[in-house]
Amino acid sequence: MLTFVNTSTTPNKGFVWRDNTGFEVRSNNFNVALDKIKDRLISRGLYVGAGWQDQVIHDMCLQTNGNCEDKTVPVREVSWQDFENFGLVAKRHIDNGGKVVSKEEAERRAAICVNCPKNAPLKGVCNFCAGLMTWAVRLAGNLNTSKDEDLHQCQICSCQLRLAVHIPLDVMLGERFDASNYPNFCWKKPL
Repeated sequence: MLTFVNTSTTPNKGFVWRDNTGFEVRSNNFNVALDKIKDRLISRGLYVGAGWQDQVIHDMCLQTNGNCEDKTVPVREVSWQDFENFGLVAKRHIDNGGKVVSKEEAERRAAICVNCPKNAPLKGVCNFCAGLMTWAVRLAGNLNTSKDEDLHQCQICSCQLRLAVHIPLDVMLGERFDASNYPNFCWKKPL
C-alpha cells in the first residue's frame, strides 16, 4: 500500500484523485483533498468505513507525481521463541537494576521506530499476551515518549516498542541477537 512520505509537501500538480467516472479532486492541501474525496464517495453511496483513507491515499499516490513509499509490512505472527526472548530480556532488565536510558535517547529511538516500516501490530497475540504487554507498559510507569501512540511492535523481534526504546542495548540484545535482520538505520544495529 503506497502512502505519501510527507503530506505537508505539495506535489507539483497538487494532490490528485480521480474516481472511475473521471471525476477529479485536486488540492494543494492534503486534508482538504481527503475531505473532498470523502464527500464524493458519500454522495455516490460508497463505503467510507475503516480503511477507506488507506485505499484513497494509495490511489492518490498512483495518480499524483508525489513522493510516495510502500508501507506494506507483512504481518508477523507471535512465536514461542518471542515469549522466551521476552522472559530473558525481563530477567536481564531486573538483574540490571531496572535501569533505563535517558529521556533524550528514548525519544531518539522512538523517532526512528515510528518511521520504520517494521513498526506494526503483531498478529496472533492472545488476550493473555495482550494483557501482559499492557501490564508491562503500566508497570513501566512514567516511561513514555512523545511518539508512544504510533509505536507498535517490531516485526523483526516482536518487541513492544513503547517499552523497548527505554531499555539499554546490552540488556535487550543478549547473546541471541542477529543484527543482520534489522534495517541499517535501526538503533538496535551496532555501528
